[in-house]
Amino acid sequence: MITSLVCTLALLPVMENQVFIRQFTPIAKASETDIRNTTETTKVKGTLKAAPNVAEVTDYLTLEAAMKNSAITEIEIMNDINFSNYTTGSAAEQNLTIPTRSLTIDGNGHTVDFRSRGYLMTFGSTPVNVIVKDIYMFGRNYWGPLRLSGTAKKSAQLTYENVTYTGAQLTCSYEADVNIVGDVVNSSVNSYVSPFDGLTYITLGNQVNLEVTNINFLENSHYVGSTENATVI
Repeated sequence: MITSLVCTLALLPVMENQVFIRQFTPIAKASETDIRNTTETTKVKGTLKAAPNVAEVTDYLTLEAAMKNSAITEIEIMNDINFSNYTTGSAAEQNLTIPTRSLTIDGNGHTVDFRSRGYLMTFGSTPVNVIVKDIYMFGRNYWGPLRLSGTAKKSAQLTYENVTYTGAQLTCSYEADVNIVGDVVNSSVNSYVSPFDGLTYITLGNQVNLEVTNINFLENSHYVGSTENATVI
């Protein structure tokens, strides 16, 4: 069974196996500003060198190094990246805990196949602000490529902005507020064909789109969600 959810800003007819929602009370514009205001970064003008807190990554090794580096608060993905160290075998999860901090991951329109890799940020009572934007992602891990865990109601934010994801669940982040900005397409599937090698990868499937407690659809956002053998949210 395939279930779908589409969220935009006016009412659409309901069709078989699909739920269309187009009317939300948008959260205040001030809140959107707060969501976008992560730790400020400054790139060095006139050179190709990034500021010390910015990592420009080109493969899975440099991406992983940046995720593990507490001094990095902005990751710029400069190439399509494939976690080729995880092969077509079983879809076992490969999780890694990363340092707690506010973080922006800017895909710059590139594609990342995370395969089995999943990153966990345990924020405790720290109000972190994590943004994933402008990226195409694939993944097999049912926790998702990135999840937040900590104390509920501590204003931790996880924002997806202009993201397309195909794989198991996008995230399991019960204690963080999840925000949808721009166009987000989230397809929870039991297998996918990787654009890097054309091979089929089995996911830890039958998952919902998002395992979260609070979700905000910002003004003018569009969310399209679908699942196999599960509910959407």
